[in-house]
Amino acid sequence: MTLIITLIEAVKNGILAILDLAVIIFPLMIVIEVLKDLKMMEKLTNLMSPLTNALKIHKDSSLPLVIGVVLGLFLGAGVLVKSVDDGNLDKRSLVIVSIFLALCHAVFEDTVVFLPIGANLLIVLLVRIIAAFFVAIVASRFIKELN
Repeated sequence: MTLIITLIEAVKNGILAILDLAVIIFPLMIVIEVLKDLKMMEKLTNLMSPLTNALKIHKDSSLPLVIGVVLGLFLGAGVLVKSVDDGNLDKRSLVIVSIFLALCHAVFEDTVVFLPIGANLLIVLLVRIIAAFFVAIVASRFIKELN
């Protein structure tokens, strides 16, 4: 009987977690589509072009990069998967953006976590960004093409 109650509780908690995520992801995707329709994405792409050019990745990688860096790995990955599904990103760009976001995601939120232990927030932020950029640059030099 305990196993059944545990399974029911697990399913209930899983459904609630999915609904919590949907509350965040659906509006985010709607905002992204509206920004695309208003041609605001082109401005973001142009603003991020120095980074995408340095990493030698597709220019449409800028949105997943910004979302992941600012809002977190989960949302950045969601936007990244949507970009791949829409045919906007090649596999090479997907891998390099994933490497960058693995090291540098939710920079403001995660950086503040170090505040209670007395860490210098600027140093933590800069180290994460520089490390992510350096590792992604190295990866972009070694990864030529993926099919």
